[in-house]
Amino acid sequence: MKKNTIWTIIVIVLVCINSIVLVLVWLNGKPGSFDGKRTPPQEFLIKQLQMTQPQIEKFEILRRAHHQTVEDLNVKIKQLKDSLFKNLSNIRVKQKTIDSLTNKIGENYALINKTTYNHFRDLRAILLPEQQEKLDAIMNQVLQMLNRTGTPNGQGNGAMPPPPPDNGQPNNGGEQPDNRPQGPPPPNN
Repeated sequence: MKKNTIWTIIVIVLVCINSIVLVLVWLNGKPGSFDGKRTPPQEFLIKQLQMTQPQIEKFEILRRAHHQTVEDLNVKIKQLKDSLFKNLSNIRVKQKTIDSLTNKIGENYALINKTTYNHFRDLRAILLPEQQEKLDAIMNQVLQMLNRTGTPNGQGNGAMPPPPPDNGQPNNGGEQPDNRPQGPPPPNN
């Protein structure tokens, strides 16, 4: 009987602690908490880098231009993927057509990454040296935020496709023996 009493007390204490933690998380509303709110990357950068108002205005111009370019590229990628998979039931489609479409899709993803790189290089150019050091220190965190949200303004998706999973297997160039890409096709954005 004494054993059951001890376990009952332990369970009650754990339930109380759990309830307190849930209430605190709910009240604080921190990024990534259960309420689903996350700090948009641009707000995170402005706060972390302690940007001045003129810097914020320049950053906003850079951000809008980057966002528009990425959105345009995402539209192209979607159109190319639609064209690619429209051919799925066509047994007469030539491999050259499939290769051309998939190469164009890859080129557009590369352009997105290049555009994002240039965006951060341009952002870095408007920062003071101490802000540049801070940007360098938080860059991985910013990239993770972009991978979750898709674009620097937190809208859309696919701005930076995630790297392929590392399953510990040697990479044979992403090709199966019959020269078809491994795994399912990328999702249609």
